[in-house]
Amino acid sequence: MSIFLSLISLSLMILYPYTKRITYFPQIILGCTFSMSILIVYISNNLFFPVESWLLFITNIIWIIIYDTQYATTDMKYDIIISIKSTAILFGKKNRKIILYFQCLMIFSLIYIGYYLKLNYIFFIHLIIAGLIFLYQQKLMKKNNQNAYLKAFKSNQYVGLIIFIGIFLNFL
Repeated sequence: MSIFLSLISLSLMILYPYTKRITYFPQIILGCTFSMSILIVYISNNLFFPVESWLLFITNIIWIIIYDTQYATTDMKYDIIISIKSTAILFGKKNRKIILYFQCLMIFSLIYIGYYLKLNYIFFIHLIIAGLIFLYQQKLMKKNNQNAYLKAFKSNQYVGLIIFIGIFLNFL
């Protein structure tokens, strides 16, 4: 089953560059491609897709939509010229607000996962810190220029690190 899922992921990876020509949602394809590893880990450990695997899968797709839309915003004016599509172009002037919606959705989803898996308070403290980074990103994106969106995009490495530390410390 993990080989089958890997082949699906490979197919999505090959398909991804072409989706930019036909749909405004290539970030979803990218998200599914990257998130497939979550399902592969569960199935490789003989866990046939428990609820938390799907919750993590969807939450990770949401995060990828967030950061790849931020990144796509930096190239938006050039992408329009060469007919490349993205969520950044689709969202247009509502870009920052829609990203905020997805950021809130991601944090609330992680809170639900934390409660569902009975994670301790350390995890939730780290979610607050990740939420503060999202607020920082919103402040940056208010400037509405390429450099601000690029800075916001790059700060997602800290979001991932903070959440990872929160999960890791939960199991010590």
